[in-house]
Amino acid sequence: MDGEEENVGPFRRTSARTRRMASCMASALASSDNRAQAALARLEALESDNAGVEVVDLNDDEYGSTDEEDPVLMQKKQSKIMKRKTRQGKALEKRAARSFVFMDVLQEVSNLVL
Repeated sequence: MDGEEENVGPFRRTSARTRRMASCMASALASSDNRAQAALARLEALESDNAGVEVVDLNDDEYGSTDEEDPVLMQKKQSKIMKRKTRQGKALEKRAARSFVFMDVLQEVSNLVL
């Protein structure tokens, strides 16, 4: 409890780091309109990054649904073709391919022994 009371008022701890901002950025964000525009631009950029996920309505009229309940929404995943493969993903695929080949060899050997 005593530690919490020390950080109140003029004795409050603050960061020793100073925040640096470019002068053109400071002047651009001076008005509230510019700040709102910058926030909207960041939001649009974030939404465009997540553009691969589609929302599909399962109770669509095309399927002849007569339910009067709220529509159930499901996220449709991106196809696997669209995804970029990482180094780890490629290594796992190679490992799986090698183990499959090894299993084939073991089966062939067991068939030859019998």
